Amino acid sequence: MAVLVVAGFGYWALAPKTPSQLVTSTTQQTSPLTSSEQTRLTSTLSVALTSETAQWVNVSAAQPVSYYLGLLESNGTQPYVQLAKELRKIPDLKNAIAVAKITYLALNATNPEVQEAFELMMKGGTPNPRDFTYAVPKYNTELQVLYWLALQNEFKKDDTLALAISAVNGLWVTIGDGMVRQDVKNDTTQFLRFLRETNEIQLNRGQIPLEDYPLEAKICLAFTSSIGTIDGPHSLWKFVEKRASQKDYRWVRYDVHILEKMREIAFERGWFEGSVDSNVKNIEDYFYFSGFAEHWTYSTRTGDIPGVTESSIEVYGELVPDHSIYNLRFYLERYLSMDRGLGDCGDETYFMEAWSKSLGIATNFVLHQIIVDDKFYGHAHMIYYEPRTKSWKAYAGQLDYGTYYNNPDLPFYIFIFRTPVEQAGYFSLAPIKETRFGNSGTAYVVGKQTPAEFKRVYDTGCPTSQMKQWLLYS
Repeated sequence: MAVLVVAGFGYWALAPKTPSQLVTSTTQQTSPLTSSEQTRLTSTLSVALTSETAQWVNVSAAQPVSYYLGLLESNGTQPYVQLAKELRKIPDLKNAIAVAKITYLALNATNPEVQEAFELMMKGGTPNPRDFTYAVPKYNTELQVLYWLALQNEFKKDDTLALAISAVNGLWVTIGDGMVRQDVKNDTTQFLRFLRETNEIQLNRGQIPLEDYPLEAKICLAFTSSIGTIDGPHSLWKFVEKRASQKDYRWVRYDVHILEKMREIAFERGWFEGSVDSNVKNIEDYFYFSGFAEHWTYSTRTGDIPGVTESSIEVYGELVPDHSIYNLRFYLERYLSMDRGLGDCGDETYFMEAWSKSLGIATNFVLHQIIVDDKFYGHAHMIYYEPRTKSWKAYAGQLDYGTYYNNPDLPFYIFIFRTPVEQAGYFSLAPIKETRFGNSGTAYVVGKQTPAEFKRVYDTGCPTSQMKQWLLYS
């Protein structure tokens, strides 16, 4: 069982198919377009709009940025008019090709989730300055990330994957310093390319590809900080009063090169085979269940688990508790040198989410908490999207009653983590007396459920339509 600390409240818890049509691009170009570039983009996007289905609009790339913004405005409907307004506020919006790609992505969508993603970004992508003690951007930082992606990448038709990555990384632009923002600019492109590569691997192995996931699953897949967002030595809660540094960012976020290495290891060990359920079972079993004695060293906060005491450990020059560490490079290097994980169920959650995302599995995490007679009961674990049933599940070992103190009827508050798509109020917190957490922008409170009730849902699967409501609209 693990415990989580949040802010000052001491919170603890434990055969390939044809790719979609691409918009041809140049890479990070801010100079005027050459004649060859104009010809190339114009010929690529020369299909006229029909009344039956949205097609690529016939627009010359020789037009300036203002032309594409005007095209959005002339549509006369939302979210396109607001999209143009918000794009105008972004610093250094000078690259016509990048703005054209965003325009085409918005206006030529055939998947309604494209419009939905833009609506979510319009609603949540601009930070509320009252939420922070320092000056934050006055523009939509999620659109800023989308613009950076457009500078460096081709967009596919109905590219909700690019939109999802933009939506969950805008917060880093809001809270980070200049070096963090440069990292975000580079890392989001690397991650988009990594996920597209993983998509092709899934197709070649006969699996449902991640590009076919629904928007809410892609948003969860795109977020790469897991439980380290709300707990640990570099929790995002710390950055309400100070900017996040590059060390903070690189500590808690999954690095793409590490995910590539993890994917390679998973292939070698045979963890990536068959269904999503079997892939998750392979990883969870190896480290924390049947392989626990051999592959995990358990540590947690002194006093929470009888006989288990915490100590300090040095991680990259920083002295931290030997649990709730949430640094992927440290975990992987320890595994490669010692074949063991370290920490409590929070650390296991963070590590399992990374292994899963390295294989293109969309994940999130859940907290179970209750205080009874001044005694804390808690657990944290990963949940994952299973595309064949279009539902969210938890691994059977995480649902075993032994994980919940052998008390299947003990009611716990259930907290489901939210990614930072809605930035305003994200760090709000109204404590719940019977827990070490509360109502927060970072989590949806399902209410009280016993382990038996929770198991009945997440063994067979919680419908993704329900999860979408909780994560994006509640």
